[in-house]
Amino acid sequence: DRGGPAEIVVGGTTGWLVEPDDPGDLERAILAAATDAPERARRGACARRSVLDSYTWDAATRALSDVLEAAARPPAGRSARRPSRPRGAPAPT
Repeated sequence: DRGGPAEIVVGGTTGWLVEPDDPGDLERAILAAATDAPERARRGACARRSVLDSYTWDAATRALSDVLEAAARPPAGRSARRPSRPRGAPAPT
């Protein structure tokens, strides 16, 4: 339940999440996934639906656009200004 998997997998809905460094937790999740075909199918269908809804080109371009717009905005309380010239750099001609 750390890093990438926790961002994609919703425990109990789209898959099984386990605590890191807990072999017993991992064993329980593997056994549950291996022995409960209806639950495995339900979580698989939910995962597929989540990916199809969340990971589209429209969603990716919207997210990228949001990041670029935020990066282009001056920090709060500061006005937009041109970056200063590094010390010793020649003046533009």
